[in-house]
Amino acid sequence: MSKFKTSYNNRIPFLCIVGDGFDDACDISRSRSGTFHQGESSRLLCISHFIVYLFWQSIFIELSLKTPTPCDTSTSVALAAVEASLKSKAAAIIVLTTTGRSAHLISKYRPRCPIIAITRCAKTARQAHLYRGILPFVVDQVKNEDWPKDVDNRIQAGINLGKQLSMITTGDTVIVVTGWKQGSGSTNTIRLVTV
Repeated sequence: MSKFKTSYNNRIPFLCIVGDGFDDACDISRSRSGTFHQGESSRLLCISHFIVYLFWQSIFIELSLKTPTPCDTSTSVALAAVEASLKSKAAAIIVLTTTGRSAHLISKYRPRCPIIAITRCAKTARQAHLYRGILPFVVDQVKNEDWPKDVDNRIQAGINLGKQLSMITTGDTVIVVTGWKQGSGSTNTIRLVTV
């Protein structure tokens, strides 16, 4: 029984079919050698994760270069949130939004992780379904008079939703985008939170 050795020639077909999924790559490896070396699957998986990361990073760089400068605060925050999600390999971006504009701008820059848009307005949640990667969530709990406490409650609701949907696990990094005061048009704060 011969062991499968990775060579440059064996990796090229894998790089060409990375979009078709990891199972196809494993089938190619098996068909070339007749056997499948146990360590090869972890190497192929590592290569596929790296290629996916490069793909998302290249999309972000291309979109950010097309953004005219200077840009408004909301666009700057959206760009920074997506870049932070790429650099930290965040599990999700949680956005507290009134009108949905912040979530829409983040979606424009195609983050690799889902965007959980927390809102109190059902109309905003319905409109958010039209944008790529946004998972809207309407918070129906009573509004807390203490605004910072209310923000923390809504962030926790977003984290709990992510955990229920198996998007977020304990130890993951989450990007949180909020405003500095109540109301729409004040989004300017990004936090990296470890769950």
